[in-house]
Amino acid sequence: MHGSLSTDTGALILAIAGRIGAGKTTVANYLVQSYGFQRLSYSAMLKDLFRANRDLNCEPTRHDLQELGNLLTNVVGHAGLTAMLMRAIRENRVVVDGVRHYDGYQYLVRQYGRHCRLIFRDLPISLRYRLHNERLGESRTTSFAHFQRMDGHPGEAGTDALEMHADFCLPWFENIAQLHQAVDGIVSTLLSHTSGTDSTAASTYRCR
Repeated sequence: MHGSLSTDTGALILAIAGRIGAGKTTVANYLVQSYGFQRLSYSAMLKDLFRANRDLNCEPTRHDLQELGNLLTNVVGHAGLTAMLMRAIRENRVVVDGVRHYDGYQYLVRQYGRHCRLIFRDLPISLRYRLHNERLGESRTTSFAHFQRMDGHPGEAGTDALEMHADFCLPWFENIAQLHQAVDGIVSTLLSHTSGTDSTAASTYRCR
Protein backbone atom coordinates (compact mmCIF):
# COMPACT_ATOMS: atom_id res chain seq x y z
CA MET A 1 0.00 0.00 0.00
CA HIS A 2 1.31 3.46 -0.88
CA GLY A 3 2.57 5.38 2.15
CA SER A 4 2.90 2.28 4.34
CA LEU A 5 6.00 1.30 6.26
CA SER A 6 6.84 -2.04 7.81
CA THR A 7 7.17 -1.84 11.58
CA ASP A 8 10.23 -4.06 11.78
CA THR A 9 13.34 -2.78 13.59
CA GLY A 10 15.06 -1.74 10.35
CA ALA A 11 12.30 0.68 9.31
CA LEU A 12 13.46 4.29 9.27
CA ILE A 13 12.24 7.64 7.96
CA LEU A 14 14.91 10.36 7.96
CA ALA A 15 13.54 13.86 7.31
CA ILE A 16 16.15 16.40 6.16
CA ALA A 17 15.52 20.10 6.80
CA GLY A 18 17.54 23.26 6.23
CA ARG A 19 17.65 26.50 4.28
CA ILE A 20 18.33 26.77 0.53
CA GLY A 21 21.82 25.59 -0.34
CA ALA A 22 22.47 23.92 3.03
CA GLY A 23 23.29 20.57 1.44
CA LYS A 24 20.13 18.62 2.20
CA THR A 25 20.27 16.73 -1.07
CA THR A 26 23.96 15.94 -0.53
CA VAL A 27 23.00 14.14 2.68
CA ALA A 28 19.99 12.48 1.05
CA ASN A 29 22.02 11.20 -1.91
CA TYR A 30 24.66 9.77 0.41
CA LEU A 31 21.96 7.86 2.28
CA VAL A 32 20.68 6.49 -1.03
CA GLN A 33 24.10 5.48 -2.32
CA SER A 34 25.56 4.10 0.92
CA TYR A 35 22.56 2.64 2.73
CA GLY A 36 19.94 2.00 0.06
CA PHE A 37 17.44 4.58 1.26
CA GLN A 38 14.63 5.62 -1.04
CA ARG A 39 14.77 9.39 -1.60
CA LEU A 40 11.50 11.33 -1.66
CA SER A 41 11.93 14.98 -2.62
CA TYR A 42 9.43 17.81 -2.35
CA SER A 43 11.21 19.63 -5.19
CA ALA A 44 11.09 16.60 -7.48
CA MET A 45 7.38 16.11 -6.78
CA LEU A 46 6.67 19.79 -7.48
CA LYS A 47 8.66 19.61 -10.72
CA ASP A 48 6.57 16.66 -11.88
CA LEU A 49 3.35 18.50 -11.03
CA PHE A 50 4.57 21.65 -12.79
CA ARG A 51 5.47 19.77 -15.97
CA ALA A 52 2.20 17.86 -15.97
CA ASN A 53 0.14 21.03 -15.85
CA ARG A 54 2.15 23.35 -18.10
CA ASP A 55 2.61 23.21 -21.86
CA LEU A 56 6.23 24.30 -21.57
CA ASN A 57 9.51 22.98 -22.88
CA CYS A 58 11.63 24.54 -20.13
CA GLU A 59 12.55 23.50 -16.63
CA PRO A 60 10.72 25.28 -13.77
CA THR A 61 12.81 27.77 -11.80
CA ARG A 62 13.13 27.62 -8.04
CA HIS A 63 10.73 30.55 -7.88
CA ASP A 64 8.22 28.56 -9.94
CA LEU A 65 8.49 25.65 -7.50
CA GLN A 66 8.21 27.93 -4.47
CA GLU A 67 5.06 29.51 -5.88
CA LEU A 68 3.55 26.12 -6.75
CA GLY A 69 4.39 24.86 -3.27
CA ASN A 70 2.67 27.87 -1.72
CA LEU A 71 -0.39 27.34 -3.91
CA LEU A 72 -0.69 23.70 -2.88
CA THR A 73 -0.14 24.34 0.82
CA ASN A 74 -2.84 27.01 0.73
CA VAL A 75 -5.20 24.27 -0.48
CA VAL A 76 -4.08 21.11 1.34
CA GLY A 77 -1.73 22.46 4.02
CA HIS A 78 1.85 21.41 4.72
CA ALA A 79 0.67 18.10 6.17
CA GLY A 80 -1.37 17.44 3.04
CA LEU A 81 1.60 18.19 0.80
CA THR A 82 3.71 15.76 2.82
CA ALA A 83 0.97 13.13 2.59
CA MET A 84 1.05 13.50 -1.20
CA LEU A 85 4.82 12.96 -1.19
CA MET A 86 4.70 9.91 1.08
CA ARG A 87 2.31 8.03 -1.21
CA ALA A 88 5.39 7.07 -3.20
CA ILE A 89 6.99 4.99 -0.43
CA ARG A 90 8.34 1.72 -1.82
CA GLU A 91 11.18 0.91 0.60
CA ASN A 92 11.53 0.43 4.34
CA ARG A 93 14.22 3.08 4.67
CA VAL A 94 13.25 6.48 3.32
CA VAL A 95 14.92 9.88 3.31
CA VAL A 96 12.53 12.83 2.93
CA ASP A 97 14.54 15.59 1.26
CA GLY A 98 13.47 19.19 1.95
CA VAL A 99 11.02 19.32 4.87
CA ARG A 100 10.22 23.03 5.24
CA HIS A 101 7.49 23.33 7.83
CA TYR A 102 6.67 21.96 11.28
CA ASP A 103 3.23 20.73 10.15
CA GLY A 104 4.85 18.61 7.45
CA TYR A 105 7.26 17.11 9.97
CA GLN A 106 4.44 16.46 12.44
CA TYR A 107 2.59 14.54 9.75
CA LEU A 108 5.60 12.21 9.51
CA VAL A 109 5.73 11.83 13.30
CA ARG A 110 2.02 10.99 13.49
CA GLN A 111 2.25 8.47 10.66
CA TYR A 112 5.56 6.80 11.46
CA GLY A 113 6.16 7.49 15.15
CA ARG A 114 9.41 6.16 16.56
CA HIS A 115 10.63 5.27 13.07
CA CYS A 116 10.90 8.97 12.13
CA ARG A 117 13.90 11.20 12.88
CA LEU A 118 14.71 14.78 11.84
CA ILE A 119 18.15 15.97 10.70
CA PHE A 120 18.73 19.72 10.37
CA ARG A 121 21.56 21.21 8.28
CA ASP A 122 22.65 24.55 9.67
CA LEU A 123 24.98 26.66 7.52
CA PRO A 124 25.42 30.46 7.35
CA ILE A 125 24.04 32.18 4.27
CA SER A 126 27.49 33.03 2.88
CA LEU A 127 28.42 29.34 2.73
CA ARG A 128 25.03 28.33 1.37
CA TYR A 129 25.35 30.92 -1.39
CA ARG A 130 28.77 29.60 -2.35
CA LEU A 131 27.60 25.97 -2.39
CA HIS A 132 24.49 26.93 -4.37
CA ASN A 133 26.58 28.53 -7.13
CA GLU A 134 29.05 25.64 -7.17
CA ARG A 135 26.18 23.27 -7.89
CA LEU A 136 24.81 25.52 -10.63
CA GLY A 137 28.14 25.85 -12.43
CA GLU A 138 29.84 28.95 -13.83
CA SER A 139 27.34 29.53 -16.63
CA ARG A 140 24.33 29.67 -14.28
CA THR A 141 25.59 31.45 -11.17
CA THR A 142 23.19 33.80 -9.40
CA SER A 143 23.86 37.06 -7.56
CA PHE A 144 23.91 37.20 -3.78
CA ALA A 145 20.94 39.61 -3.85
CA HIS A 146 18.90 37.11 -5.88
CA PHE A 147 19.90 34.30 -3.53
CA GLN A 148 18.75 36.39 -0.56
CA ARG A 149 15.37 36.92 -2.25
CA MET A 150 14.97 33.17 -2.78
CA ASP A 151 16.04 32.52 0.79
CA GLY A 152 13.47 35.03 2.04
CA HIS A 153 10.55 33.59 0.07
CA PRO A 154 7.49 32.87 2.27
CA GLY A 155 7.79 29.20 1.39
CA GLU A 156 11.08 29.07 3.29
CA ALA A 157 9.78 30.87 6.38
CA GLY A 158 8.99 27.76 8.42
CA THR A 159 12.37 26.10 7.97
CA ASP A 160 14.28 27.67 10.86
CA ALA A 161 11.64 26.63 13.41
CA LEU A 162 12.40 22.99 12.63
CA GLU A 163 15.87 23.23 14.16
CA MET A 164 14.48 23.14 17.71
CA HIS A 165 12.69 19.88 16.90
CA ALA A 166 15.63 18.19 15.21
CA ASP A 167 17.15 15.00 16.59
CA PHE A 168 20.47 15.73 14.89
CA CYS A 169 22.07 18.97 13.65
CA LEU A 170 24.77 18.86 10.99
CA PRO A 171 26.98 21.98 10.73
CA TRP A 172 29.56 22.95 8.12
CA PHE A 173 32.36 20.44 7.53
CA GLU A 174 35.72 21.16 5.95
CA ASN A 175 35.35 18.25 3.53
CA ILE A 176 32.76 15.78 2.31
CA ALA A 177 34.44 12.88 4.12
CA GLN A 178 33.73 14.51 7.48
CA LEU A 179 30.07 14.99 6.55
CA HIS A 180 29.83 11.36 5.49
CA GLN A 181 31.43 10.23 8.74
CA ALA A 182 28.87 12.20 10.74
CA VAL A 183 26.00 10.71 8.73
CA ASP A 184 27.50 7.22 9.15
CA GLY A 185 27.48 7.69 12.92
CA ILE A 186 23.87 8.82 12.95
CA VAL A 187 22.66 5.96 10.77
CA SER A 188 24.68 3.41 12.72
CA THR A 189 23.05 4.53 15.95
CA LEU A 190 19.52 4.62 14.56
CA LEU A 191 19.82 1.18 13.00
CA SER A 192 21.49 -0.31 16.05
CA HIS A 193 19.58 -3.01 17.89
CA THR A 194 21.28 -1.99 21.16
CA SER A 195 18.91 0.40 22.91
CA GLY A 196 20.43 3.62 24.19
CA THR A 197 23.76 3.16 22.42
CA ASP A 198 25.15 6.18 20.56
CA SER A 199 28.22 6.26 18.35
CA THR A 200 30.63 9.11 19.07
CA ALA A 201 29.56 10.87 15.86
CA ALA A 202 25.87 10.55 16.64
CA SER A 203 26.35 11.85 20.19
CA THR A 204 28.27 14.85 18.87
CA TYR A 205 25.48 15.92 16.54
CA ARG A 206 22.48 15.17 18.73
CA CYS A 207 20.23 18.21 19.19
CA ARG A 208 18.05 16.72 21.91
